[in-house]
Amino acid sequence: MTEYKEVLSNWIKFTVVGDYLEGTLVGAENKLGVDPQGRPQTQRVYEILTDGGKFHTMVKKDGVKVPDLENPIIIDKGEYYNVAKGSIDNAMKKIKIGQKVKFIFDSVVESKDKMKNDFKLVKVYAGDMDNEYLESVKNSGYNEVGGGDYPVDNAVPMDEIKVDEISFTDTPKTE
Repeated sequence: MTEYKEVLSNWIKFTVVGDYLEGTLVGAENKLGVDPQGRPQTQRVYEILTDGGKFHTMVKKDGVKVPDLENPIIIDKGEYYNVAKGSIDNAMKKIKIGQKVKFIFDSVVESKDKMKNDFKLVKVYAGDMDNEYLESVKNSGYNEVGGGDYPVDNAVPMDEIKVDEISFTDTPKTE
């Protein structure tokens, strides 16, 4: 009998200065969601094939949420993580699908408005193109690099499809 384990969604949330994620940008798309006040918002989500990283989750201690400094989450090479933070969107416009990228939680800027959260400054660093990743996609048979609605300017060409080699059958009747 096959054993099944829960597959968790891998989202990084920068909570402690120094938290970081590095890897290859493999996709990006806009996702519809809601902000903390329940208003609709669109958020840009970046998918990263990781080389490594580390971040901290939040835990409740004495009824207050605080970073769990004793148990950081260590990100291994080859995992897929999602990053979404409005303040990185302009920097990410300069990163291409298949390019190495690193995110580092650099500092916290205190909010002047006591009703708003402090600003978390996450810096984005561009690296070289990941030729190993691009080659693996090319060899996989997919016709483009990237996913979602991300503009792909480095598409991998596919061989011409020969229609005469495709067998066509009648559509099965449904009852």
